[in-house]
Amino acid sequence: MTQIEPNSEATVEEIQFSPAQKVGETINETEKISQNPDLLNEGESEPYEFNLCTVKIHIIMRPEDGHPEGRIVEITATSHDDLPLLTQVRENSIGTWPSALQELLQRLAFNLPNRKVSAQIRSAVSQPRKKAKQTPQKPTDSPVNKGEIGVQISLF
Repeated sequence: MTQIEPNSEATVEEIQFSPAQKVGETINETEKISQNPDLLNEGESEPYEFNLCTVKIHIIMRPEDGHPEGRIVEITATSHDDLPLLTQVRENSIGTWPSALQELLQRLAFNLPNRKVSAQIRSAVSQPRKKAKQTPQKPTDSPVNKGEIGVQISLF
C-alpha cells in the first residue's frame, strides 16, 4: 500500500499481485458492492484524510495533434465527489506507462473496430425512421377505374 502524507512528494511503486489475486479480489469487491448498495455512496462518509478515503483518478488522452511530444493527456484527481484537480501534460513527458495501463490501452485499441460496429448499430436503431412522402393519388384510366364513379380513399 502506498502511503502519501499531506505535503509530501508522491512516489510511484509497482505493487506485484499474481493474476489470480487480481481477478479474485476484483470479483470479491464487485460482489460486495453489488450485494450492498450502501457501499456505492461510501465516499460521502469517508474521512477527509488522503490514506483513508477513496481517490478517483481519470486520464483523458486527446487525439494526436502532430506535436513532437505526443498528444495532450489530461489527468484529474478527486475524492468525496468534490470538484477534481486537473493537470495537462504531453504524452511523452509521462514516460513509460505502467504495464497494467499499457495492457488496457492495447486491449482498447484492438477492440475499437468492434466498438465502431456496435456504435453504428446503436445509431441506426435509435434514429427515427423517415416516413415516405405521400403523394396524392389521382384516378387513372386503368381498367379498375373505368366506369366507376365514386370517391376513392386511401387506407394508408
